[in-house]
Amino acid sequence: MILLDTNVLLRLYVGFGAGIASAATRRIDQANARGQVAVSPLSFFEVGVLNQKKRLPTEIDVAQLWLSASANGIKEAPIAIQAGIRAASLHEEGFPTSDPIDRLLVATALSEGWELATIDRAILTWKGPLQTLDARP
Repeated sequence: MILLDTNVLLRLYVGFGAGIASAATRRIDQANARGQVAVSPLSFFEVGVLNQKKRLPTEIDVAQLWLSASANGIKEAPIAIQAGIRAASLHEEGFPTSDPIDRLLVATALSEGWELATIDRAILTWKGPLQTLDARP
């Protein structure tokens, strides 16, 4: 299963940013054809916060974003207690950022044994046990 981080979700479904790497797009498309791509509810919360802070080029309808993703077969990832516990201790594993959404997405991927599709350099260069899909263009 591939978990999309918020940036990858926005690049795929809204077209924000420089897109994602073609190899990553192929992997995501192949996994999605098998029903193996998920997104966390946390990403939709993060988009809502970014809307409120005016940190996106245009405001995004969060409900419409989910409708678009789910209509294309994207699954809803769980928000599990185990992921919350793991997120709280990531600093002990040298995780390089204190961003709570990043930590919870990483912890979700770790707890579920999933790969995280991301463009975030800090996550991609972390030496922890996370499987990542580098989606940087």
